Parts: sequence; structure tokens; C-alpha cells
Amino acid sequence: MKPPFPVLLIVLTLFSLDLVAQQLPFDQPQSVSFMATTELADDTAWVSLFNPGSDSLPIRLNTLSVFGTPAFYAPSSVLILPPGKVTRIPIRFQPRHNIYNVSSLLIGAGGGQAFVGLGGQASYSRAYYNSTQNLSGEDLRQALRQRVSSPYTQLGYSGTNNARLRMFGTIDNWKVNGREPGHANPYKNECVYTGRTISYTATDFSTATLNNAPYSMNTEHTWPQSVGATNEPMVSDLHHIFISNGPTNSARGNKPFGWVPNPTLTYTGGSKANSTTFEPRDAHKTAAASAILYFAVRHMNQAGVDLSFLSAVQENDLRDWLRIFPVDSVLRRRNDDIQAAQLNRNPFIDYPAFLDRMTQVRAVSLVPAHSRLAVIDSIIQLGSVLPGDTVIFPVVLGNPGTDSMRITSILPSGSGLTIQNPPIFPLSIAAGAAAIVNLRFTGGQTPLNGSVQLGLAGQPGGVYTLGVQSTVENFMGRFSLVTPANEATQTLQGSGAQNLTFQWSTPGPSAAGSLRFDWVLYGPAPNRDSLLWRNTLPDTQLTFTYSFIDSVLMASGLPAGVAHELVWTATAHVASSHRGAERAHVWNVVRGVLTTSLAETADNQVVLYPNPTRDRVVLTGLDDIDSQFTRQSLRVFDLMGRQIPVDLCVEEGRLEWSVVAWPRGTYLIQFVEGAHGLPRVLRLLVD
Repeated sequence: MKPPFPVLLIVLTLFSLDLVAQQLPFDQPQSVSFMATTELADDTAWVSLFNPGSDSLPIRLNTLSVFGTPAFYAPSSVLILPPGKVTRIPIRFQPRHNIYNVSSLLIGAGGGQAFVGLGGQASYSRAYYNSTQNLSGEDLRQALRQRVSSPYTQLGYSGTNNARLRMFGTIDNWKVNGREPGHANPYKNECVYTGRTISYTATDFSTATLNNAPYSMNTEHTWPQSVGATNEPMVSDLHHIFISNGPTNSARGNKPFGWVPNPTLTYTGGSKANSTTFEPRDAHKTAAASAILYFAVRHMNQAGVDLSFLSAVQENDLRDWLRIFPVDSVLRRRNDDIQAAQLNRNPFIDYPAFLDRMTQVRAVSLVPAHSRLAVIDSIIQLGSVLPGDTVIFPVVLGNPGTDSMRITSILPSGSGLTIQNPPIFPLSIAAGAAAIVNLRFTGGQTPLNGSVQLGLAGQPGGVYTLGVQSTVENFMGRFSLVTPANEATQTLQGSGAQNLTFQWSTPGPSAAGSLRFDWVLYGPAPNRDSLLWRNTLPDTQLTFTYSFIDSVLMASGLPAGVAHELVWTATAHVASSHRGAERAHVWNVVRGVLTTSLAETADNQVVLYPNPTRDRVVLTGLDDIDSQFTRQSLRVFDLMGRQIPVDLCVEEGRLEWSVVAWPRGTYLIQFVEGAHGLPRVLRLLVD
């Protein structure tokens, strides 16, 4: 069935080469593959949309996320696509995950929706993480453990150039790490919990001196020593040790991190605590979170490490902090400096997105498995629909989750609303993919305020409801055939001056410009050939003379002297506009019977030749060819009842005229031979 709404054609243009892959109807899915890229680069493909309709189309675009974050980007504003125009939409691939990214572009336009599949391989710009590509769940967790464990240099916690001295003197020294290179003294450090800073010369550069007054700066083990950070290599791992104010360091103790909404203890700089939990100031939340999560991955197999310290509650809070507080340049520089000294990196500073692909780091991880439904519109607007008219509306159901989504049922509610070719349930939609369900609606006498209820397996609530609305485009009762009545019988009494009239009631102003009437006269049974037809705009009256209809019957070859039962039909059409596409809707058909008996015609042989013709035509065989009455009585009509002007030439007992300028078709030649002759009608074909 041809869709009653504007059709949007999708033409895929791959990359920047403007190669048209194929052109398919609007409701057919397609796919685009992007060039392999990294998180620091991007690739762009172009999707060309063509509007072959007569009205402008509003275009809405949306892309599905990959592991909870965008990887493909489409223009966010609503686009207006003029009729007969093509627009090229840039779709940008800028990945966050070093995996093969799968997504879909959802498109809403006019009377339906569509989608384009998107896919592209990504890698991380840091080759250090090549071993993690395309991994998730426990595979990723173990790959990260192996990556950060080797190569690894154990600096030690005491002795010459140990980890603490590296921390105070280089890694967290503002003079060296770029935070304040113009500082007067060679050393400057900051407490991560309070923001208090100390400045000193090389004379005081020793951990013993710095631990005591007036500096009182300690080494904070973010993963507490009491739960596994006492021994090497944990105790000296630079990724989790920081400079801390002595009293605040003691106050934190071995409390786990987390949100503290109602603190009983507060500290200068914004850190706070209660009896069970410590919340560092915002400036240190990202560093603290990444340090704990790194430690759990790096040292998961080390003797004495109590992974239960990282509870589910604490891990969830730490993940929140990494989402809320982005990694800054200070942490990135710290990660680089630690790699220079210790040879390994903290992956959650480089790529916090690793966490999106693991359910947990504190124990064996699964691939995060969740699915959810994404739609372009939660309320589908079908527009104005004629009573009895049917529209098909494609609806796109997308899955931006990480696992397959199963739709167990689709239940429409509302008079006239059904599902076209319902799918086999459960309908499975893979992560990043989409599917189309076609709504079918047949208009009625009242507006539609219905819905489609989708059953979703394994999702909260298990149900998603789409609203479906339509208004009524109703011309019923605004016009009707006044005379003759339906099934009326009329009698043709000869070629007198009486008229055969069909009168329509005047339509309402909103319908006047969209009505069309067809009147057709059919011959006698059994063939019921079409003898005459008229197409007209919404005239209030359609009139035929008896003589003209009599001529039509003569030209059709019906025998004279016999009563013939003819059938006429009158049909009203509404040229409605559903979403800009004009379509004819048959409102009603009335019919009647016309009986007539043709009079006898003259016996002499009258010839019209050549017939068919394209040039000139000759009429011969008339007894009174020179009679002025005969020439004046000759008239020509087309089958729409319009009289055609004729320039006659009389010579050598014949009438002749040109038909070069006449449109191709069938014409009726009507004449009377002499003042007292009988009417004659011949049929002429101009080809």
C-alpha cells in the first residue's frame, strides 16, 4: 500500500567521497560504517535525506548511546526539509570506548519514522591500553590488572629516592609539576583534604622534617594501610599516596570514602565526615576515587589486601565522583609523572569510561547488562484522517542499552488502531539497534486519543506506553446529490429542448476547494460500456440537453425504435491532504436508470472519412449538401460535452474541415440533413 504521508527517501553518502550507496523507501533501515578512529579524532559520514513531497518536512534526529554515553553525534536542532529538496546530514563518530561501537540514528519526519544503523571501530590514542580493546566485564578487569602490573618499578617507602621523596619533591611539588613554576622556594606542597600549602627550601627536604611542626604534612594512603597497604608494593604505590595535613590524615584514618550528607565533622577546605564515612573536598574527589579503584584492580591478587574494604556502596559513590568531577590537567600531569618514575599508569584517570564496561572492580565483573526503550516521540501524531481512510505510520523502537531488549507484546488501544503485520514475540532488539513497528489506523467519526502499550521483559515496570492521536477530517453531510434522487428512473422523451439536470448541494467552505464529481453514463446490459462521462469541480449543477445525450446514443450505434435501459452514476471525491500529500477519497456513489427509445434515422448512406484521422476529414453522401440549414446544423462535441468550432469548406458535394489543431480523442458529429430532415450523429476518432 502506498503510504498516505510524505515519503522521505534516505540516500547514504559514505564518508567524504559522496558515494551514493542506495536509495530506499523511508521505512526501510540502512547502515553506515565509519572509519576506525580514536577518542582524540573523529570521522564523519553523511546521510542524505530527500523530500519528494509537496510540503516541507520537519526532520528530528537522535542517536543512541553506547555504554551510556554518545559515540555518534547528529545535529540537535529540528531541520526543515523543503519539498523536492535534498539535505545532507553530517553524522560525527567521536568514540569514548575502544570497542566496536554500535548505534542507530533515529529519524522522525512527517508521517513516519526511520532509522539508520551506525557502526565504527575505535581504539585509544594511548597504545598503553591496546590489550583492552574490544573487552568488557571480567576480561577487561583482568586485562587492566595485567597492564598496570607490568612493567612496574617498586620505588620503596624508605631509603634514597623512595616513593615518598618522589611525591614531595617531584610529583606533587608545585615548583616542578607546573602548578607554580615561578615559586621562590624549590619546594611547595598542598594537603589534598584541606588545601593548606607549605613552602620550604632544600634544607628541610626530608620526610621526617616534613612530618613534624611547623609543616605537619604526612603521606596519606588512600587505600588504608590497615586493610592491605602496609607491605610492598602497595605501601609505596604512587597512584594512591598523597600529601595530607597530619591531623586531617589521622581524622580520616581507615574510613571508607562516600557521600556524607549530614556530617558531624567538618574540615578546612570542605572535607567532612561522620562516624563511619569520610568525604574529601570536591577538588580531591576525582583523585581519591580513581586511586581506590586503581588499587583494587592493580593489587587484587596481593596477599593481605582486603578487597571487602571497597564495598558496593563505596564503589558506587566513587563512580559517581568520576562522572560528576572530570579529570583535570593536574591529575593528567601527575599520571604522566608517576609513569616516568614507576612505569605504570592509572587507567581511570586516562579513561574513566572503562568503568562503564564493568559491573564492579572489587570482585569478578560481568558485562553491564541493561536495556531500555528509546523513541523519537512519546506521543505519535497521525494528523487529520478522513473517515474510512487508512494510514500506515512507521514507529521506530531503539535500544540504547548494553544488552538485547525483548518486547513481549504490542497492544493498541483506540477505535481503528491496529498493528500492521504484528511481529513474532518476543521481538528482540540488540544493543544499539532499532526496529520498526507499523501502526495502522482507519479514520472514524470521532478523534483518536489512543495508545500502544509495549510489554518489555526485564525492565522496571515492564510496560511502556506510546500515545497515538488523530483528528477527524470529516466532509460527511456537507454535500449531497439533491436531484435526481439515488436510484431514480428517468425517461428520455426525444430530442426536445428539455434538460437532464443533476444538482449538488453547496459544500462547506473548507471542503469547496477539494471536491470533484464524476458523472458517467453506461450503455445497456450486458456490456454496460461507458458512453459519456463528465469530470467537474464542485459546480452546484450539472446539465445535459436531451438532444446531446440522444446524439451520444446515436453515435454509439444503438438500434433505433427499441427502448434502452441505461445506467448513470455520480461519484463525489474529496481531495484530502494528509501530511501534505494529496489523495482522493471516494465519499459516495449514487446511481439511477435512464430509459430511451431512439427515433428512426434516414436510410441514405452518409460517409465520414478518413476515420480515424489526424489531418482533414470529409463528410459525403448527403442529399442536400448545398443546403445552408445542413451546414449551419453541423456541430461537433467532445465526450465532455464541449462544442468544438468547425471551419467548413463545401465543394463537389461534400463537407470538409481540418482537425490538425484538435486534441486526440473521440468526437460526435451532429447534423440535420435539410430543413425537414432527421437528426444524424456520427463518431469521429482523431489520433
